[in-house]
This record gives sequence, C-alpha cells and structure tokens, in this order.
Amino acid sequence: PGEPFWRSRPLRLHLLRWFIFVAVVALIHSSHQARLARERASKSSGVSIERVQRFFPEAREISQPDEEHGGRYVLDERENILGYALQTSPESDFIKGYSGPTNTLVVLDADNRISGIEVLSSGDTPEHLDSVVDDDVFMRSFDGTAWDSVSEVEVDAVSGATLTSLALAEGVIHRLGGSKPSLRFPDSLGLEDAQLCFDDAETL
Repeated sequence: PGEPFWRSRPLRLHLLRWFIFVAVVALIHSSHQARLARERASKSSGVSIERVQRFFPEAREISQPDEEHGGRYVLDERENILGYALQTSPESDFIKGYSGPTNTLVVLDADNRISGIEVLSSGDTPEHLDSVVDDDVFMRSFDGTAWDSVSEVEVDAVSGATLTSLALAEGVIHRLGGSKPSLRFPDSLGLEDAQLCFDDAETL
C-alpha cells in the first residue's frame, strides 16, 4: 500500500501554508478589533469642555446627554445656555468613507445654528483625513446653518479625499436628522453600469 495521506510531504506543506494563512488572518482581525475598542473608548468622551471652548471660549460646563438628541448643552459660569454639542457616532457610523466611518463633533449656538465641526476620530486613512481637516473651506461648509436646514447645504468634496470628505458631510447631515441622496453615490446603479462588467447582463 502507498504512504498514508497524512505523511505526504506535499500535503503537510499545504496544511502548513493554510495554518500560517489562518493565523495571519486571526492576528489582523484581533488587531482590528483592538483598534475599534480604542476608538469606542475615545468616542465616549468626545464631547468635552476643552473641545467646546474652541467654539465658546466662555464655556465652563457641559450638561449630561439629553434624552431627545443625545447631545450636551454648553453652559457659561452662570449656567446660561451658550449652545449645544453632539457627536455623529454611533448614529452615523454606517456611513463609511474610503475605509471607515468618521466621528465628528457638531457644535451649535443658542439659536440652533452650527458654529462649527471638529473630527474626533476616524477609521479612514490618515492621509485622506489630514487632507479633509486641513481644508478650511470644507470644514466651514456647515457654519451658520440652522439645524433643520442642514440637508440643504451644498458641500464640495475635498480633492484627493472625495469619499472621506463626503462621508463626513453625510454623517453630519444624518446625525442632525437631515435627508438627501447620498453625496458619495448620488446616481443609482443602472443596467448600463452593470454591463460594463457583465456583457450578458439583462436585468438588475
């Protein structure tokens, strides 16, 4: 009789390759989960007095999250309301840019108009994110916009970081309850598009 299959050298090499492959995939998955855990931890404390003081220098206190919108009121030393601050995560986490979602701080004044936005964390590539954050025109796209008019804002994508910038904008709009077609993919997929890849395609 021939050699038992488990003693076959080619088979052992093949099994070793598969074992190494599975181990690498497991390590990548573990590393990814650890990164997500760190991001969740940072998101939980994203709305801080230090951050909102960039928009309201006279701010001295922020309230506990309110039940209706999950944001926090910004108060001065006499506990007068200066504005309101919230973050787009986790409500907008399903909106992904080039490689992941972006958690954005949105600060509004006492008249419910946006005073500004700031990126708290992002799953996108650092290069794309840096291009967006460094684009002052884009980062001020929502300034002065009323809460209930946020979906009417015309946002221009950042060159070289189109998906990251438009996903950030979509996240802000969604978080504030706005509704509009996807900024990243405004046109729905048509049969003609599918036929570019599948010559025999007849229906979608």
